[in-house]
Amino acid sequence: MRLRSLADDDTSRFVPGPSRGRDDHAVTGDVLVDMGAIRSNDLGVIERRRQQTGESFADAALALGVADETVLARASERQQNFVVLAPDDERVDQLVVAAFYPTDPLAQAARRLRSTLSAMKGADGEPLRVVVLAAVDTRAEAGLLIANLAVAFAQTGYRTLLVDANFGAPVQHELFRVSNRTGLSAVLADGQAGEAIQPTAINGLSVLPCGPAVRNYAELLDRAGLYAALRELADDYDLVLVDASHDDPGIAVAAAEGTDGTIVAVRRDASSMAQLKSLVEQLESRGAPVLGTVLTD
Repeated sequence: MRLRSLADDDTSRFVPGPSRGRDDHAVTGDVLVDMGAIRSNDLGVIERRRQQTGESFADAALALGVADETVLARASERQQNFVVLAPDDERVDQLVVAAFYPTDPLAQAARRLRSTLSAMKGADGEPLRVVVLAAVDTRAEAGLLIANLAVAFAQTGYRTLLVDANFGAPVQHELFRVSNRTGLSAVLADGQAGEAIQPTAINGLSVLPCGPAVRNYAELLDRAGLYAALRELADDYDLVLVDASHDDPGIAVAAAEGTDGTIVAVRRDASSMAQLKSLVEQLESRGAPVLGTVLTD
């Protein structure tokens, strides 16, 4: 996965709404795959029929028996939520490219990761509800990755909560232009979310920032238990994503305990395999499933 931004490139190709050069049928296909309604291989079959018959995407899918009217209606509803911000919208940092430029490589990578996670099930057989992102030598890139992943989920209709547990170097409040006066540190201290959770300019996406710095964040996180603190909050969302890409692996381990699983971001040809192995072993020893790794450049 290559992490880069088109923010400094020519943006004349991009307009608010779904990107040009990619028709609505293709976007609908992605939504169907994200929903688990069809397989990615089905997209090619549908497209070949469209080229042969001139049918719409929906008519081709119906004729092939790949999807029914109910599924297509649900996909259409989700697709209506897929909007992007104008390039000059300052309510979200330009580094969150999924919010502005759907064809940016990072935005595309975030959507692929979204598709993978959407298809996964937790230990209870239910869809994933709370997922943690840890990192080995790639904290900055990991923070951007989970921000874009959160946007990608929200764009597909998921009620998404992004939690910044990157104590010491929080970034999500800056990326989404929300206040950091209160946040996760207060929730862990007294169990009261209050005004800590804040909406963003992205429909369906809220952020729980890290909050004011505390000296004993490791002990606070370990004692309170992140999942316990978020359990009630999770009921209000389809998915909770936790940025635990702190340099201290103990933060990720404590944050991941009790959740549905952890993704570990590693830097291509740079991250220490010994550190990765150690982190995975620590996570597994705490009963925190490792869902997989993500390569960043």
